[in-house]
Amino acid sequence: MIFVTIHQAKANLSRLIRKSSQGEEVIIARGTKPVSRLVPVGEVKGKRQPGSLKDKSRVGPEFFEPLPAHTETGEIYNFLAGKGAVAGDVVSPAVSPKEWGKLN
Repeated sequence: MIFVTIHQAKANLSRLIRKSSQGEEVIIARGTKPVSRLVPVGEVKGKRQPGSLKDKSRVGPEFFEPLPAHTETGEIYNFLAGKGAVAGDVVSPAVSPKEWGKLN
């Protein structure tokens, strides 16, 4: 374990980062009181690659079926415009409590 003051850490930051990335624990202190620990971030993964999940997930045919009637665009717009709510409808978080009272 390496124990250094803030002043020493400033002067030797590159060396301390190297030591930390090699697995050594680095403690930075203000005077004699430890205030920080320098730790490695970990292994940096490579760039994301398009298509890397190909053949690892599957979308069922039900995904492409039409939505039920109560979720069609017109009804949602009417609901959000305050033209009536039906039991079981989900209220948008944008609806204020005052407006919610009017809808129910």
